Amino acid sequence: MHKAKKMIAHGKHVLKGIVYLGCSIQIILGVIWMCSNFAHAQHFAPSRLGIYQWLLECFNRIPQWIYLLQLLIAFLSRYLFVRRLVMRKRWHAVFVACALMTFPFTMQCHLSLQPYSLLSSAFYLLLYFSCTVLEQGKELLRRLLLLFISLILFTVFASGVEKSRTTSVSGHGWAAHLASRMAWPTLWIDMEPWSEDLREIAPPGLVWEAAFSPDNMGALIDRIELKVGKEKAREYYLEMAGTAWSRRYPSIIRQLTWDALGYTVSPLIVPIQLRGEAYDSYSGTNYGVMMEHTPRLTQFYVTYGWWWFTCVFVIVATSGVMRLVESIRSKRLFHTTESKRVILPLSICVVYLFLLVMRGSGMMDYRLSAGINELWLLLAIRKVKQN
Repeated sequence: MHKAKKMIAHGKHVLKGIVYLGCSIQIILGVIWMCSNFAHAQHFAPSRLGIYQWLLECFNRIPQWIYLLQLLIAFLSRYLFVRRLVMRKRWHAVFVACALMTFPFTMQCHLSLQPYSLLSSAFYLLLYFSCTVLEQGKELLRRLLLLFISLILFTVFASGVEKSRTTSVSGHGWAAHLASRMAWPTLWIDMEPWSEDLREIAPPGLVWEAAFSPDNMGALIDRIELKVGKEKAREYYLEMAGTAWSRRYPSIIRQLTWDALGYTVSPLIVPIQLRGEAYDSYSGTNYGVMMEHTPRLTQFYVTYGWWWFTCVFVIVATSGVMRLVESIRSKRLFHTTESKRVILPLSICVVYLFLLVMRGSGMMDYRLSAGINELWLLLAIRKVKQN
């Protein structure tokens, strides 16, 4: 019995060393990639967000100053959250914050002139202030105010990301997103059951063009609203979504599941997408842009990130199942102070993932959920630290 306990303790010590070694390698690779690409600008569409354009003007549109600002904000937001939730020691928190912000897909965001980096930073600020709300003590009103401000910032940058897209589904309401989500993959095939009025408003030529790309869905939405107005258009959006659901709901459920996995565990799904074995997304375009200036280094860096994320995911999933079984046996599933403290941050992640999945079909973009993917690494570090 004593020997078994000694072996378990040794195994935990080895696991802790593996986690910290893996994070250290990722940090080194991230710094090398950052230095190699710092002098260049990734060729993405320019951001249309007003506050981001203002930032660019403040720094005379010099990319390197924006990169430094985004890196600094990214580090501070993650450092605050890590110290609150995992590491009380300062230098440990610095190490973990560096590990999070050098996650390959996140590092790509830091060195681009789009609001994805600031979006992930606002996401961590939102999680940080959500952790403080449920704590005992005074100044609850101040904590709620800070949570509200961080939510506004997060919403502003999320809207800025949508404005950077050529699609104009955004801003047309939830029914338009539902039509894009449900109807787009089989838009051309499902025209026949539409009502005569809808088929007259949406001619075959325009529907055929919209079916080629989810970005083209915006032109169809604009045409419908131009002809009948927003109120009546909502009924047609629901008709399109309802027709697709009634005819192909198993396929739609599979697509929803794939998108949910794509946003939640991107490094496990993106390699499948790049091989053309999954579904339509922006992953191929994003990865191609990331490889423009340092293709071999980028390939090695991202491949290591995929491999390391898989290891981290296995560690977290295994420990999570073991803890769940233990909690069920002890009948204390959500009665600990620790469990109650993470309910609100976890709820924020779930709501955000739901909104990402429902924004439209064929639009999966790993940059939107880079912050959520980093949390798997944080959970692994937290697990080995507790052991």
